[in-house]
Amino acid sequence: MGAGPRLLALFRTLKPQADRCIYLYYTTLTAEIMLSTAEHDVIIEAIAAGNATAARRAVQENWENAAVRLSKSIAALGERGVW
Repeated sequence: MGAGPRLLALFRTLKPQADRCIYLYYTTLTAEIMLSTAEHDVIIEAIAAGNATAARRAVQENWENAAVRLSKSIAALGERGVW
């Protein structure tokens, strides 16, 4: 069962924007990579321990922190920056 043409069109519209944000994140946040790595370690440890609640919490924290980090880069470089 396929997702249908509307969902595929939406995906094709959003993917380039997501790729652009990922590129910006990885190229401008090198100073904070250790923070992100530490957050991922917490997620891995929670999963390894079988603690779904802690894993879910750690993932949520990582996503929220990543959003803050990314928004700082966008603010510094401009929404339509050369990135």
